[in-house]
Amino acid sequence: HVRREYVDAVTGDQLDLAAVDGVIASLDPHSAFLDPTEYEAMRVSTSGHYSGVGIEVAEQDGRIVVVTPIEGSPADRAGVRAGDVLLEIDGQPVEAGRLDDAIERMRGFVGSSVRLVVGRAGEPEPLQFALERSDVHVRTVRSESLPGRYGYVRITHFNDATPGDLGQQLSALQADAPLAGLVLDLRGNPGGVLESAVRVADDFLVSGVIV
Repeated sequence: HVRREYVDAVTGDQLDLAAVDGVIASLDPHSAFLDPTEYEAMRVSTSGHYSGVGIEVAEQDGRIVVVTPIEGSPADRAGVRAGDVLLEIDGQPVEAGRLDDAIERMRGFVGSSVRLVVGRAGEPEPLQFALERSDVHVRTVRSESLPGRYGYVRITHFNDATPGDLGQQLSALQADAPLAGLVLDLRGNPGGVLESAVRVADDFLVSGVIV
């Protein structure tokens, strides 16, 4: 009846996806159906790796702005800076309110090319960057040494790579001498992969059930 009578044309696939979405949503608040695009976004956020140019972007004052280039990524090597305003991707303008679209357009196969045009404060003309996509490692762990043989470690969220990254950071902090203590900063951490959080907890707990 919907296919025959609805004011706009709808495909069987659209109706199937909507039906499955409704079934899963009826189970409990923690169950959700992911379409292929949403699933790929989740896979990227939990795996810690994706193929792209390596910049974190956010929407600020109606513009898509570079928060930071990921260290060692194609964008970082090419000179993209925090604060740059993303204007074009492969000749197509970047529209306000379409952050997810901009992120998706910058991703692609390893070795493929993408051209970015950015605006930068102090530069009279937009800057152009021709980048080759590569495998980007999203680092969730940052650390620094504090006075008195103390260390500081911040975990921004938990993905599959977090436990390994934490181990590397702790080894680096203790390269010269064991730490007297450690500040583990989880402020603003929204969670992520449960198994990774358990493995991180296991690094610090001697005994007892974690979950």
